[in-house]
Amino acid sequence: KKITSILDAHEIDHQLFVDTIVYTKSIEGPIDAFIQLAEVAGQVPPVDEIRKEVMNRVEQGALIEIDSYDELIEQRGSEIYKVFGTSYDREKLDKARAELNLLPGLAVSSSGAGNLEITHINAQKGIAVEAYAKSKGISMKNVMAIGDNYNDLSMMERAGRSVAMGHAPDDIKVACTTVTRTNAEDGVGLAIEAILQPQV
Repeated sequence: KKITSILDAHEIDHQLFVDTIVYTKSIEGPIDAFIQLAEVAGQVPPVDEIRKEVMNRVEQGALIEIDSYDELIEQRGSEIYKVFGTSYDREKLDKARAELNLLPGLAVSSSGAGNLEITHINAQKGIAVEAYAKSKGISMKNVMAIGDNYNDLSMMERAGRSVAMGHAPDDIKVACTTVTRTNAEDGVGLAIEAILQPQV
């Protein structure tokens, strides 16, 4: 409730993720989120296709529109694994992020300039990758992580080789070992080929 009240106070549209279902108070919110993600990836957003895909999710029951989150939080609060907020107003996002960072036990990140991803502090990509590598007996120095935004940073900081996509923000590029091309230019494939080439 503290998270949603902060987002409401700054007029940031948000969705709650529970199991395989996303709950939203407006179908336009997820549509805007996908448009922003496409723009961040350097693509021209296919708005009609995005709208069609979102409506397909509604029909399949994977995206549910509800009037209020109060009852959902009361009944299934412990099952909410992510709160995803979107806004075209960077100042509102920055103010909300600052307030959210004061709440204990949270990880506040983003997968694009126009969103906030709020999870439990232990629900971060870096922690998951490190646990998986350990379960396979792989040293993190032998792990390569590829990403394009702030929600990838915890993974990049732990990996022996970190690769920023060409469309990543500059400070993400600076934090990485190397930079590859954009999504549209097969950046992931090129990064994988580059590290495997000496072994071929």
